[in-house]
Amino acid sequence: MDAEGPVRDKLQAAIRTALTRTGRLVADDLGLVITAKPAKVDDGAGLRRVHVRPLSPVSRLSPREAEVAALLTQGLSHKHVARHLGISPATVRNQTSQIYDKLGVHNRATLASVLASASPDRSSPP
Repeated sequence: MDAEGPVRDKLQAAIRTALTRTGRLVADDLGLVITAKPAKVDDGAGLRRVHVRPLSPVSRLSPREAEVAALLTQGLSHKHVARHLGISPATVRNQTSQIYDKLGVHNRATLASVLASASPDRSSPP
């Protein structure tokens, strides 16, 4: 990515922020997802492995929302998803509503289609 001026500054700031913690940072303004994980080298230097990828609608889901969405597309009811995850059915309904809003879908069939088309993006956990 060739970045100049304010975009470069935002990108550098986002990467700096991602490096201060382990996990996923969604940079909506840049259209990127930045993931930082500890390096596989245990030399005490605190090295991080950084992965930057384009932001897709599915990337906007939290890890729990992605888990709920995956279970819903397998045909499980809200009640069964709730039992599987150890949460209440009302929580599953609320998360389903948030998932639908974030992805701009209105039913499970469309949700399944969106998740299937984005499966390479979700192949590794966030």
